[in-house]
Amino acid sequence: MGKGNRAVRRQRRSEPLGIARTRAPIFNKRDDLWLARYVDLVGKERQAGRFARKRDAAAASQAAVDDLNLKRKDPESVPKLDEYLEDEWTETFPRRQRTDDTNEERIRRYILPHLPAGGSVPLDVISRADLLAVQGALLKLRLSKTTIDGAFASLSALLRDCQSIGMIAENHAKGLRVRSSDRRLDPSRPGRERRAVPLEELYAFFDVMEERFPDYLCLAWTPLVSGMRPGELFAADRREIDRQGQTIFVHETASKKGSIDPGTKTTHHVQSKERRGRRTLFPAALQELMAEQPTRLSHLLFPSPRGKVWNPDNFQTRVWRPAMHRAKSDFTLYDLRHTFASRLLSAGIPLVEVSAWMGHRVRAGGLESDGGLTLDSTTARVYAHGTGEWKAAALNELDAIIRRKAEAQRELPQLRSV
Repeated sequence: MGKGNRAVRRQRRSEPLGIARTRAPIFNKRDDLWLARYVDLVGKERQAGRFARKRDAAAASQAAVDDLNLKRKDPESVPKLDEYLEDEWTETFPRRQRTDDTNEERIRRYILPHLPAGGSVPLDVISRADLLAVQGALLKLRLSKTTIDGAFASLSALLRDCQSIGMIAENHAKGLRVRSSDRRLDPSRPGRERRAVPLEELYAFFDVMEERFPDYLCLAWTPLVSGMRPGELFAADRREIDRQGQTIFVHETASKKGSIDPGTKTTHHVQSKERRGRRTLFPAALQELMAEQPTRLSHLLFPSPRGKVWNPDNFQTRVWRPAMHRAKSDFTLYDLRHTFASRLLSAGIPLVEVSAWMGHRVRAGGLESDGGLTLDSTTARVYAHGTGEWKAAALNELDAIIRRKAEAQRELPQLRSV
């Protein structure tokens, strides 16, 4: 081996999934026994007992492996879809709790009722024809393309995991989507289109919030001037506010079950708090509005009336929808996040800066220069980062949105008197 290859270390090959394999016995000096080891079907190391002789330990490991591989090939050992969904899937292949809940709800609500025997069929028996029949049944119910495709995406994730351990040979749900041109596609409810809300509509809504729900006025302003997602909004920590820098550090997400999970939508798997969070804008005008409201005895920026984490559905029912009805408007907290990005981009703030505050990455080909030429994909994907030099301009734009409404409120009594 040459000198240039001395620092190169050969990485150990990972055990293949779907096949159980033996491991060499290990001698334990504490009890003078040999530890029998093997790797199960999902690649986890297991123990088959302790033995006085090495050959007995090796025989026990081989017996355990043979038993597992025999069951893998036995058709009766393949679990049924409903049983596997309830008992094994999330334990064998854990994901984020929110993702597990979504996948399970989709499969139970949209897939199982339309399969033979209510989904109580072995996984390897489910065919592409069965799934196409399920798709047809969902189309007859006039569900949207997004709902149907989401249900099959969750089922595809389950079948893909089963395929990876050799439980089934093929994932029949892979790529199963409703074509946009499908004539059977006739959703009973039109899909909601995200939009940037005009300032006049926003100010009319904030008038209602100030009159009917004054305790939640700052909560309604925050996604508009910070770009937070709803889950990040309800998990925001007041201790993370940098008042001088006019920013807030966002690194957690509120779940529908009233808990706070580490990380944001795209960083929940990152261990380091600094890497899984981001700093976004928190203008001085918003800080002044918050100073006028009573401070809750909670580290949460916007706690529920009981001082706990808001359930987003409860907030929609108790505050947001009544305010929308009274203001005769219709937009969501997520639309305010879209408005945040749209207002900054229209004010000339570079896309890279806005993406950093939004928690996005600039995708390849998604960044254009002033001349209309698409920048090199590697530059856009890897080398483009927010510098912070446009923060002052962005804060001025967001401050103006809040202060413009405050000035209009002060001028209104004078106009009425005239």
